[in-house]
Amino acid sequence: MGVKRLILKNKTLILYLLVSSFVFRSIENNKSFIMKNLYFILSVCLLILANSVYSQTLEIYGVTKQGGTHDAGVIYKTDTDGNYQEVVHSFEKIQGSRPWHTQLCEADNGRLYGLTYEGGLYNQGTLFEYNPEDNTFVSKVDFQSPGPYGADPAGSLVKATNGKLYGMTSYGGNSGSGVIFEYDPFNNSIRKRIDFENEIGGGWPYGDLIQATNGKFYG
Repeated sequence: MGVKRLILKNKTLILYLLVSSFVFRSIENNKSFIMKNLYFILSVCLLILANSVYSQTLEIYGVTKQGGTHDAGVIYKTDTDGNYQEVVHSFEKIQGSRPWHTQLCEADNGRLYGLTYEGGLYNQGTLFEYNPEDNTFVSKVDFQSPGPYGADPAGSLVKATNGKLYGMTSYGGNSGSGVIFEYDPFNNSIRKRIDFENEIGGGWPYGDLIQATNGKFYG
């Protein structure tokens, strides 16, 4: 399952508010029966139009680990019925490639974030940002081992209640068994939170974290 985004839903709402404001002022100046009924009919029509645009602009974004221009995976989009599929980005080695066992995560800024297992400056994976509004792709973090944030992430990012994104790498860290990291999309900062120690707390994670209602993460 990919990440879902609603497009253009605010534009119809703005149109509705502007027209409603204009007609309301007209009614205040001319409280006729005809104007009141015109306002009611127009309101109903605009609400129907808003619902139509709202339902027709639901897009689903996802990734593949192979295929595309460089056979390194793609970011694609489609609708809820699986129609109108479109490749919006082809991964290539220098910016990250072959996202494994991963989904995209939408941050509070409306941009999509994800992880690749390979590629980047050290060929050990990246954390990337994709902006659906202008179709731009940027590699934000290059993982490496040895290195502070681990390497070879094989899972998805999860957005926490604090707006930050959390994920895991399958290798690297103090013991070479992977880490849990935290990424802040607003100031483009990353920090390590936990080193997996293999015998003590497990190691080499493949999968996703989830945040429970108590605010803690499980994986």
